[in-house]
Amino acid sequence: PAFDSSGNLYVSDSGEWDKDNGRMFKINSDGEARIWSEDIRSFPNGIALSASGDFLYAVVSLNAPRIERIPILKDGSAGSSELVVELPLAVPDGIAFDTEGNLYISCYRPDRIYRFSKNGDLEILVEDYEGTLMAAPTNIAFCGPRRDDLLSANLGRWHISRYELGAVGIPLNYPNIK
Repeated sequence: PAFDSSGNLYVSDSGEWDKDNGRMFKINSDGEARIWSEDIRSFPNGIALSASGDFLYAVVSLNAPRIERIPILKDGSAGSSELVVELPLAVPDGIAFDTEGNLYISCYRPDRIYRFSKNGDLEILVEDYEGTLMAAPTNIAFCGPRRDDLLSANLGRWHISRYELGAVGIPLNYPNIK
């Protein structure tokens, strides 16, 4: 899930595996839920808001794995999704932004985390071909008092890995928390 600065909660519904019936929901601060976008249908997964709050980024885990973004229009509705980066031969799962505008992408397969720079460069940041220290990393988040520790949940080994990258994650928007 991801909160915007107005307290709206965005949630991806991946749908059924290989059925192309995923969608995005938006739940307003009064608790009213509605389908916000059905542009991304091939197993939308992890999501993150851009630092400006103008875009909702989403992982597409199946059928041409990639990252897409959906513009959040001035009236709060969804614009048309746009391709950000393709990730062939991978099953991306989670995403997080740092304060420099870089996007971190964890992959359930292979056991890998990418950094996609604000300049459009995609690099393998960390990889574990043995799947021991990092094993099927799913969700990722910047944590700690300074938001400078990147954590990954590892579905394949039931632990959390910590990465010291020298990067700071953007603050998350949680309503009523300053």
